[in-house]
Amino acid sequence: QTPTSGNGTTAPDSGDNAKPLPRAIAQLDDAAPHLFMVGRTREGKSETLKHLIGAERRVWYVTSKATDRVPEHWQGYRVGGPRLGEQMTWLLDQWEASLLNHLEGKDKDREWFVIDEAIGILQNLKTKGHKAIAARLAGFVVECVTSGAAVGSLVGILTQSGNAGPLGNDEDMLKNF
Repeated sequence: QTPTSGNGTTAPDSGDNAKPLPRAIAQLDDAAPHLFMVGRTREGKSETLKHLIGAERRVWYVTSKATDRVPEHWQGYRVGGPRLGEQMTWLLDQWEASLLNHLEGKDKDREWFVIDEAIGILQNLKTKGHKAIAARLAGFVVECVTSGAAVGSLVGILTQSGNAGPLGNDEDMLKNF
């Protein structure tokens, strides 16, 4: 049967009775709730993120870009410069305490931890003498990916490279994204 479009016109048949692709707004998959988004500079990663989870009530967002803007109800932070290690230590203290509350069942409300420019932040930590903090950040991501979804702690990683190696995470974990 030849499919028709929404305006009643007949769509051309491809010869193999293929059905047209369904149209839907992009959304997260419940089977892999964490978010790993890759794209070049100025290709819309941050804007797509806001579309996908902008309505979420609890979002921690960290970026190294001064131009980024987030919804007013998000907790957004820009990090960088000579105090990067101190800034990320403070943020990880907050994030790890929150994740622990989820893991212990004290907090049942969904919460997102988003790292924009994740590889850049990790590499800057390492090159500025903060390898232990970079390892701590990578460890936090691993813990969220392996244990967080079941307790409402979700991680989002935005980066300019699809190479997951610099993130310090095993490629098998990308199946959870």
